[in-house]
Amino acid sequence: MRHTDLRIPGVESAIQHLRPGATWLLSGNNFIRWDCPNGSEPPSWDEIQSIISFDVDTYNRHLYLQRREEEYGDWRDQLEMLYKDIKEGNLETGSWVQMIDKVKSKHPKPE
Repeated sequence: MRHTDLRIPGVESAIQHLRPGATWLLSGNNFIRWDCPNGSEPPSWDEIQSIISFDVDTYNRHLYLQRREEEYGDWRDQLEMLYKDIKEGNLETGSWVQMIDKVKSKHPKPE
């Protein structure tokens, strides 16, 4: 899944996921208007919250990956750093390892 394919977590995106094509009007947690092309009833708030929770987890996971990718920089630059570290015999604490460790620490993997 690409970052641009992510659903932004929220009630509206959850309802559209659960009942594609539906239109509605909410007042608080109550549907005061509901229309679904296939005649489905509105989703329950438990269903909506379940989708929102899933979307938040997915969004956070991809956000951390996106942030890491941005900070890692171009892979060609990484290869150049790694090449220099190899030539200097410095694979344990070289510039490439330090850069990767810094990015991973700044953007830890979500649990």
